[in-house]
Amino acid sequence: SPFEAMCALLPVIVSSEMTAAQIVISNTLGIVTDQYADALMDVFLHPEKYRQMALTSAVWVQQNLNWDNFCGQMVIVFERTIQAYNR
Repeated sequence: SPFEAMCALLPVIVSSEMTAAQIVISNTLGIVTDQYADALMDVFLHPEKYRQMALTSAVWVQQNLNWDNFCGQMVIVFERTIQAYNR
C-alpha cells in the first residue's frame, strides 16, 4: 500500500491505474507514472526532494487517514441518508 510506505517515510511511486493515484497527484504525495525506471532514477538523483516529500506524505496520512476522520465522514453520510429517507 502506498499509504503504508508513506508512513514508513519512503518515497512512493504508483501506477496511474492505481486507485490511490488521484490522491497522490492532488496532494503531491509521490510520483504517479507508468515509467518506473525514470521515476526510480529521479528518486535516486534527488534524494533530498523525495525525503521532504516523504515527510510531507507521512504528515498528510496522519492528518487525513485516521479513524476519527473516517468515522466522522461516515456519520455525515449516515445522517444525510436518514434525512433523505425521512423526507
